[in-house]
Amino acid sequence: MNLKKRLLIFALLLPMVAAAQSITPAQIQQFKSMPKAQQEALARQYGVDLDALTGGNSAADRPQPVQVVEPVSQITDQERDKALAEKAEEQKTAEKNNGLKPFGYDLFAGDPSTFAPVTEIPVPADYTMGPGDVLRIQLWGKENQNLELPVSRDGTISFPDSGPLSVAGLSFDEAREQIRTRVSEQYIGVQASVSLGELRSMRVFVLGEARNPGSYTVSSLSTITNALYVSGGIKQTGSLRNVQHKRDGKLLGTLDLYELLLKGDSRNDNRLQAGDVIFIPPVGKRVGIEGEVYRPALYELDDESSLEQLVS
Repeated sequence: MNLKKRLLIFALLLPMVAAAQSITPAQIQQFKSMPKAQQEALARQYGVDLDALTGGNSAADRPQPVQVVEPVSQITDQERDKALAEKAEEQKTAEKNNGLKPFGYDLFAGDPSTFAPVTEIPVPADYTMGPGDVLRIQLWGKENQNLELPVSRDGTISFPDSGPLSVAGLSFDEAREQIRTRVSEQYIGVQASVSLGELRSMRVFVLGEARNPGSYTVSSLSTITNALYVSGGIKQTGSLRNVQHKRDGKLLGTLDLYELLLKGDSRNDNRLQAGDVIFIPPVGKRVGIEGEVYRPALYELDDESSLEQLVS
């Protein structure tokens, strides 16, 4: 489109802008298709606000912020009063102990937020399949197909032309091998690639000395610390060294958060399953360390029995 033709388009648009009449989307698009430099030159020549014509200040045209984590709804007066009372209690405890505060509770500082599962990380081979998970299967060879098979409530996937296959309770690695075996038996000259698509959510319980005890919906890749973050963390009356992981009333293991805080050791940060309970017992014996040390604070005792063990 030559310059004369573009000037003609702008001349047609100008009276409409001046008279505040509606301009058709087609006319606006024609003007927007012009190079930016020519748009600005014509706007200056005819004394027209370029932003008003192109909608440059329109809120709809601006990039909108993307929320990765759903924000928590505004706290109620009751929750605010509870938080202030806890803060006052913590200050009293610090005053009684020469200003020393219990170590480690800042890990959960801040308000809890809706848990947004991280879905980009690789799914571990020992991930346990369950209802709500979706398997993505790519078949290639003599037959090419892309399948998305959800795990039903009875724990099976419906394989086309082959009947149901039970996968609930199996590890992802075991389910993948069963699917490959089924494909090799049922389809001649066809191979299968199996991956996990959408992951299920599940409900777990955080009880005991939690800041907000109750049941929470988390991702199926969640660990003990993920659930603790969702619940708002541990009160200063709760133990950081004996966080208990229970399933069906049986103790599966304990998590010592000092190991995580001081050594970065997350080996005991177990992955959760639906219905699991995280129980936080009351804090054990504490000892205060102050003076020429890196972290003066109140420390909860576990097996330490000597001054050397405490300082180290």
